[in-house]
Amino acid sequence: DQGLEVASWNMQINGGDLYGFLAGEFGLDCSGPVPVLDADNAPFVLLLQEAWRYSDDLPYTEPSRIVPWTIDEETGDWDPAAPRPTLEGEHDIVETAEACGLSLVYVPSARNGPDTGERPREDKGNAILSVLPLTTPIALDLPLEGGRKVAVAATVGGPLGGRLRVVTSHLDVASTLVRGLISGNQTRTRQAKGLIDGLARTERDGPLTDAVVVGGDFNVWVPNETTIKVMLEAFPDSPEWDGLPTRGSFPPDHIFFRQGRTETSFIVTDYRRVGELYASDHNARRVTIRYAPQGGGRTP
Repeated sequence: DQGLEVASWNMQINGGDLYGFLAGEFGLDCSGPVPVLDADNAPFVLLLQEAWRYSDDLPYTEPSRIVPWTIDEETGDWDPAAPRPTLEGEHDIVETAEACGLSLVYVPSARNGPDTGERPREDKGNAILSVLPLTTPIALDLPLEGGRKVAVAATVGGPLGGRLRVVTSHLDVASTLVRGLISGNQTRTRQAKGLIDGLARTERDGPLTDAVVVGGDFNVWVPNETTIKVMLEAFPDSPEWDGLPTRGSFPPDHIFFRQGRTETSFIVTDYRRVGELYASDHNARRVTIRYAPQGGGRTP
């Protein structure tokens, strides 16, 4: 049993080398006319934050105070009319899925600026890529703080036929001044609780899954932030954090796990930070999920 490899990665406003990541971490080469997957590699799921889509099929959007300004992928600056750069690592998430033969669930959180005629129409959000079929797609709007955030979930076949719900999420780094005053600056904690409540509803109302794994950029400054404590309480089978940062000296990126309400159990092994940045400003995190015939639980 190879298990299922699950990784979570913030692409740094779409500037990360996604093709390089797929090749280096999962043995999937998409550089040729036909994608080639290393036969020795386990099946995988990649949970992405800050993914991009470029499409003229997006509705025309005029400049407005409610439309987010354009984020420039090269500098990260807010610029209402910056021309689109041509980066080697820049990827349209839909085109990437098609070129690599991967299943895709992508849900934009917002437009990337209004239509000015100087850039293609763009939006941005979270995505899930997998070599396995993705079913039961779910979009969860998180409590509104600094900007619209939508967590994305799907169901994938796990080891030996189990059903896993995989979730990618990206919390706000800060709220607006007004929201901060009203909520006591509980921005990320409120969004984490909203994510937990939304996932609990999917388990009550939707088809049962054998386990749930959540990866994402939680934008926490310290590992014992209340947001992390809330997530660990809701996901008691989560692997133990290794103490390594994933963005400079900060630890924003995490993976959480819990068993479902079925009799099928899994164990989580090999929780680790990906050493190479792949042109992003975040290290990815990855974990292996294996079937546990004698009962599940967390492993060191």
